[in-house]
Amino acid sequence: MHIPKHLPDKNLGFLEQNIFKGWNPEFLIERGFIHFADYDGFGDLLCFDTNEKVSENEYPVVYFNHEDLEEPSHMFDSFRDLLESES
Repeated sequence: MHIPKHLPDKNLGFLEQNIFKGWNPEFLIERGFIHFADYDGFGDLLCFDTNEKVSENEYPVVYFNHEDLEEPSHMFDSFRDLLESES
């Protein structure tokens, strides 16, 4: 899993290319999904599912295959679970 480092001293121009030019973010955002990381470096996405709140300020993490942005797969119940996972 690739989660980019968001440090203030880094040039984050690559995010514009990856997020806004690689696919249509409005398609996912309108459906309640917020992309926050590339899953494997081949265009697959990890997103927060804001349609379902697990607990205070926690949302499930779902996976989208870059070839099928219609159906997400549930990955983790929360961002904390993702960080604590061994994968």
